[in-house]
Amino acid sequence: MFIIAKGARIKIDEHIDRLEELKQNDPYTDYNKAIERLRAAKSRLNGRLLKSNVEEARSLLNANDINVEEVDALLEYTPQHQDVEADNKLIKTLENVRSVYVSSFVVYRKSCEENDDVFNAVDGAIDELLEVGYREEADLLTDAMPDIENERGKRPDPNRF
Repeated sequence: MFIIAKGARIKIDEHIDRLEELKQNDPYTDYNKAIERLRAAKSRLNGRLLKSNVEEARSLLNANDINVEEVDALLEYTPQHQDVEADNKLIKTLENVRSVYVSSFVVYRKSCEENDDVFNAVDGAIDELLEVGYREEADLLTDAMPDIENERGKRPDPNRF
């Protein structure tokens, strides 16, 4: 799917380049909104390919009377609910971890030291974040894990989560 999205972005870039040329040759016609819509459509095809983003990209392209076959192909092959369900599962996991963490840092630290289940739950949440591409969030959660080597450190700010 990412190859198809890349092809779509390349074609959108070609349309943007054509509009930029027209803009240079015809200063009396306003091409700025059309160019902005195409750039917005291209940005919807970056990162995770959610069906809603692909639909928005197609809508923006349609507003300029442009058809990009790759966008239509992406709509066929992009699952409707799979990403939403995965995100909801991940959010629920993070909410559970945050609830345990914020309730009492001391209890949480002791739990991580004494109970492998708690440590493994947090470690699992970090792995899930990394798997779906949320590296920064995984780093934040990793930083928030207590040092179980008995070195005293600064208490993490729970508002960062």
